[in-house]
Amino acid sequence: MLAAAEKSYAAAGETYANGLSTIVELLMAERNLATARQTEIDSRTALLQTAAALVYAAGAEAHPEDFDRSRRGAADAAPSSLP
Repeated sequence: MLAAAEKSYAAAGETYANGLSTIVELLMAERNLATARQTEIDSRTALLQTAAALVYAAGAEAHPEDFDRSRRGAADAAPSSLP
């Protein structure tokens, strides 16, 4: 969603700069980009909160590298502190 919003905003900026669209269309693309960014932030926040709750419920100690690894795409790897 974020990548599509970034492309849309870039395209809207180009068409506006060339006089082929209105400022309203550019502002709508900018609003959509901001919404996509906020959605990504909310999703990451929810992921980290859920991971922290899981670690707490399991009674294990969390390590920052466990969360960094999941953010880079290795979410299926178990945190090092869990049995």
